[in-house]
Amino acid sequence: AQIFGSFQLRYDGYTTGVLAYDASAEDVAYQLNALASISPSVVVVTRDGPVTTGPAARGGTQVGGYVWSITFASNVWRDPTIPHDDVDTYLPGNWIGDDATWTDTWSSGHSVAWGKNVG
Repeated sequence: AQIFGSFQLRYDGYTTGVLAYDASAEDVAYQLNALASISPSVVVVTRDGPVTTGPAARGGTQVGGYVWSITFASNVWRDPTIPHDDVDTYLPGNWIGDDATWTDTWSSGHSVAWGKNVG
């Protein structure tokens, strides 16, 4: 049987737009990077497939499924000590909001300097 349809991904309370069952890695990355819960960090997506399932002795059954691997590339983070409330001083990779210091940490205990999705 061939797989058809669509899906959405959810991360930390935010949901992507609708993605086709065979969405490219670029389409998935675009949708995820647009989420407020991921931005300003960036994800990198790769896609494998279509996959084969079923008994290997019979050559398997082609169902058209895919596997996406998502990696948070938080190394694009910028200086958390610059002003964040002015779009004129905004740097890609920073959030809009209160300034931070290099010693500030997220609730996870990880340094703000590493980006919000590290750890």
